Amino acid sequence: MNLIRTINLGSPVTSLAYTGRRIGYNIYGSFTYFIRFVVGTQTGEIRVYDYDYNLRRTMTHGSRVNCILGPLSWDNNFISASNDDRIRVWHMDQTNHLRDLNHASDVNDIDYEGNNLISGGPSMNLLWWQNTGSTNYASPQTMTNTGDTIRSIQIFNKTSKIQFKKNRH
Repeated sequence: MNLIRTINLGSPVTSLAYTGRRIGYNIYGSFTYFIRFVVGTQTGEIRVYDYDYNLRRTMTHGSRVNCILGPLSWDNNFISASNDDRIRVWHMDQTNHLRDLNHASDVNDIDYEGNNLISGGPSMNLLWWQNTGSTNYASPQTMTNTGDTIRSIQIFNKTSKIQFKKNRH
């Protein structure tokens, strides 16, 4: 694998998401992708870069960004999690967030599938948020107390029931 480009952000990168979206066929008969990178930083900034690595937009959390997921099933939205006790839903082309979800403690990681969003952090609880339409989420349900700080979450077997893997760092 070859390094294509280095971008100096001036702040340590803490999370990264890649979004590729098909926009149509090119002259060679294959799909052309519109690519964006979403970067979370230690200082709480979220930066959206376009396919030419140009900074398109900067958004902010109140603290270090720990996780970014996207794109979501609806167009151009992504989710971020931070040490400011919040999960935020964003649109790629807007500076202000669309929804604030209060986790009540730092959020180390999130994962989603369909209408389900799972979050966890130092509180040792997994919270299950259910999307009730567009960017609306019902109040979270506490699923379990893991007995340890949650560092990462992944939903397995995404086609049927939700299962969890707990990673210790």
